[in-house]
Amino acid sequence: MNVVFVTPPAADQKKLIALAEAAWEGGVEAVQLRLPGAAARELFPLAKLLREIADRLGGALYVNDRADVALAAGAAGVHLPGHSLPVAAARAVLPRPFRIGVSCHSVAEALQAETEGADYLFLGPLFETPSKPGAEPLGPEEFGRACREVGIPVFAIGGVTVENAGSALSAGAAGVAVISALAAARSPREAAQELAEAVKSWKGERSPTVDVSE
Repeated sequence: MNVVFVTPPAADQKKLIALAEAAWEGGVEAVQLRLPGAAARELFPLAKLLREIADRLGGALYVNDRADVALAAGAAGVHLPGHSLPVAAARAVLPRPFRIGVSCHSVAEALQAETEGADYLFLGPLFETPSKPGAEPLGPEEFGRACREVGIPVFAIGGVTVENAGSALSAGAAGVAVISALAAARSPREAAQELAEAVKSWKGERSPTVDVSE
């Protein structure tokens, strides 16, 4: 997996579905459904629909925070933010090959998540980002230290664009996760295609593609 698209929480469902479909059509391998505050009864049918679209287009769906909804909808996995269920508790009850991703903001958090059984990490913000105003960017050097010390795939998030994704990959990232790079684009499908192709090109033969879609 090279690129993950995280849906913007402010998008209405029609736009959210269109964005996710455009991302998969453009070559993004995975979409993370993030709808903070949504009740399970609201989230489940949306997740199920997106999973069906993902199956049709050969992509993978992850659900933010709600492992129950992710399992019920047949998603590839759940992504746990910092306030969510502890990784170790989730790993104890969630069956393989269901995947668990975790959002981290430091090397220490990344190491802890790995120890508790996470399958992959989002680490950031790597750069300044409008979605996290005031958050201190890690920068490529600290990000690279985490990539060297952690043995599971680390994805860069936070202000990642086509222009700067190369520095994250050079630091050791397995791939990138983006929100506004696609959601705010004039053509999300074309933006997805450009980013996906650029990341694949930057990665080249440096390492095999990380697959967290199964």
